[in-house]
Amino acid sequence: MAITKTKRKLTLSGLVIISVAILLFATLGSCQISYLTQAMAGHFRIMHSRKSIEKILKTNQLSIESQKKLKLVLEIHEYAIRELSLPDNKSYTVYAEIEDQYPGWNVYCAPKLSIEPKTWCYPIAGCVVYHGYFKKEKAFEFAEKMKQEGYDVYVSPFTAYSTLGWYKDPILSTHLTYDSLRLAGLIIHELAHQKFYV
Repeated sequence: MAITKTKRKLTLSGLVIISVAILLFATLGSCQISYLTQAMAGHFRIMHSRKSIEKILKTNQLSIESQKKLKLVLEIHEYAIRELSLPDNKSYTVYAEIEDQYPGWNVYCAPKLSIEPKTWCYPIAGCVVYHGYFKKEKAFEFAEKMKQEGYDVYVSPFTAYSTLGWYKDPILSTHLTYDSLRLAGLIIHELAHQKFYV
């Protein structure tokens, strides 16, 4: 029975990905398709590595210090829902191990002698003032291209990854190095974005 359900989920997931790919190829240029493809690959890599924090705590597969942090994550999540009326969903009740120090890198650009940032617009996400990459080398390749086009460029890592509640957003392995105040700030900030995002 479990195998049948898994196959059904994979088939549905595969159909969604194929449908999105066809839509992208039909409406976007090749550069934007390449960019969105890496974004989707990075997204799925993080989402696929998620595990329930409660299940992890039962297995003792992490250090005692990491387990304490994960317990604190669940307490902060509960506090944010109960006391701050933030969204009551499964975000920040799951954990994802990432290989690098940061989940990705953002590239910011402005025309020379201007403080007006360049914006990029994407399906679903809308328009933002950065171009995000999950691979550092890709971010710096794009930054170099923008420099050659005459822009001032700034490249910065991002420390958290959020889908604004579309998926169960995870606490990342890198967040377990945060102190309790910074960890609380991160979770509350990201849950607040699920209610209000500009």
